[in-house]
Amino acid sequence: ERKTTMSSSENDGMTPEEREQWLRDRGVQIETSSDRQKLESLLLNNEQGRPMSIVEQISCLSLDTCIHNEGIKFVYLPHDTSKKIATILLPRRLVEVLGPAGDIIPTYVKSFFADGKSIDEGLFRDQVAKQNLVGGDLDKFAAASKARKGEDTKDIEGNKSSPSSTLTSSALANATNSGSVETFPLVRPSSTNKFQGVYIYLDEVGLLKNLPLNPRASQLAQRCGYHPAPNFYGDVFVGRVASQSISKGFLHNIDLEKEDVMDTTKEWMVRAPQENVAWQQSLNEITGKKGELQPSLAGTEGVAVTVEKGSDGSSCSYSWI
Repeated sequence: ERKTTMSSSENDGMTPEEREQWLRDRGVQIETSSDRQKLESLLLNNEQGRPMSIVEQISCLSLDTCIHNEGIKFVYLPHDTSKKIATILLPRRLVEVLGPAGDIIPTYVKSFFADGKSIDEGLFRDQVAKQNLVGGDLDKFAAASKARKGEDTKDIEGNKSSPSSTLTSSALANATNSGSVETFPLVRPSSTNKFQGVYIYLDEVGLLKNLPLNPRASQLAQRCGYHPAPNFYGDVFVGRVASQSISKGFLHNIDLEKEDVMDTTKEWMVRAPQENVAWQQSLNEITGKKGELQPSLAGTEGVAVTVEKGSDGSSCSYSWI
C-alpha cells in the first residue's frame, strides 16, 4: 500500500509545491488562496458553457432545468425527506483547474454552506462548556480567530489557551461565513475495497446553526456500521474517492450515483461495517492504544460502538471521526 509518511530526507528535498502535491495525493485536504481564486474565476465569469456552481445546481433541481454537462457524479442528500435524493456533478473543468489530485468536492460544495444562517448563542455556549464543537474543531477555530487578530494562541505559561477563553460566537460566525465543510468517512480506501472511500460532506457548524436533523444521512451511516446512528444537520453531500488505480497513482474523485446510496445491497455498503472495524483495529495496533475510541464527530458526542467481527466472536470498539 501507499506510503503515508514522509522521511526527513524526502521532506528536505521538496519544494513547497511538491510537499503540497504529496499531501494531496494521499488524501490530505488543502485549500489554498490560489484554489479559491481559481474557483471564483471559473464560476463567476460570464463565458458560455461555464460550469454551474453548487448553489446553481441545487436550485435548478427543483425547477428541473439542469443542463447536465460533463463531470464526476456525486450525491445530494437533502434533510427534507419530501425532496428527492439527486445525482449531481462535480464539473470536469473544475477538476482540471483544481486537480487532478485530491478530493475536490469540499472546495466545490463549500459555498452551499455559506447560507447566511447565524450561530445559535445558546448552542454555542453549551458546546464551549463541553469543550466539544460537534462536527468541527473548536480549537482550530479559536486558533484561527487569534491568528487573524495577531494574538498568541498560548497562555503566559506556554500552554494552549482554552477554546472557551479565545472564541466567541461572532468570531466563529466570521470564520465560517464563506462556508465550512467537514468530511465524515462512511468507509475509507483500503486494499479490500479497491482503495475506494465514500464520504459525507456536511456543514461543519450545522448543529450550531440549529439546522434540522438529516435522517437520511444518519440512516446511511448506520448501514455502514455506526450504531447508534450519528446525527447530521442540514443538507449533506456524499461522494467517492479512489486512492489508487491503474490509470492514476493519486487520490482523486470518482463517480457515485444516487442508486449507490439508496440500494442497501450495494457491495461497498454491505462491506463497510467490517472494513470500519478492521480500520479501527489497525489504528489501535499502530498507536498502541488497544480499544481506544476515535474522537467524536457529527453529533455522536463520543458514543462508543462495539461490532462483532468474524465467526470467532472477536469484537472491536470504535466510534465515528
